[in-house]
Amino acid sequence: MTDHSNSSNDGAFVQSSYSSKQENCLKSIQTLEVEKEKISASLELVNTKLEMQNSLLEQYNENKKLFDENTKLSTNLDILNSDLIKYKKKMN
Repeated sequence: MTDHSNSSNDGAFVQSSYSSKQENCLKSIQTLEVEKEKISASLELVNTKLEMQNSLLEQYNENKKLFDENTKLSTNLDILNSDLIKYKKKMN
């Protein structure tokens, strides 16, 4: 009889151990799912920041292009003004 009760106790212990391990695995899975969501949210934030940086870079390049064109126009205006002054002096 003792052998039978020991066998029964061993089976209960194995079942208890299995249940404990299964519970730990489920907790680990839940933790991993939470971490996955956090990482996904972080990745989305990084992508948003990258899109913003790209947009700022495009705007910077457009502004630089306009600034360079403005500088050329300003230089040409200075040259024209200088030529106009020379022309007026010559006419007098």
